[in-house]
Amino acid sequence: MTPEPDRIGRDDRPVIAINQRGLILGLDAEGTWIIWNEDDTVWPLHTVWLAHDHLTWLMPLLQQPQDAVIRATSQAEAGSELLSAVLSHALGCWSDYWAGLALEWLEAGYPTTELLDALQALKDSPRQPPLFRGDMTDRGQ
Repeated sequence: MTPEPDRIGRDDRPVIAINQRGLILGLDAEGTWIIWNEDDTVWPLHTVWLAHDHLTWLMPLLQQPQDAVIRATSQAEAGSELLSAVLSHALGCWSDYWAGLALEWLEAGYPTTELLDALQALKDSPRQPPLFRGDMTDRGQ
């Protein structure tokens, strides 16, 4: 059973808007990544969830300019860890759209060290077209 979400605290601070529907990525007083809502159509206003438990909700960050997202999240020590978790999640998700956005981030220079396992799984996935499954060096790339 999923625990009830918390409410936003007075010391929680916003970092970046996740989407245009009111989801905000922020940090709590202890420096933990959290998500809260600024729209009360689904959840009560300012309901808070742990970001690492809801990586799918963070995937719209991949639609934003990479440098802006990195700059915003770098203000916390675990910023790159969170973004790597989002990219890894997107690479392995059900949607080619999100996997494609994650690949675009990598092609634009996002460090791949923490994502090697996710990239290997993507390469070996039977869901992927042969271009992704083969050895890229054989194609002059």
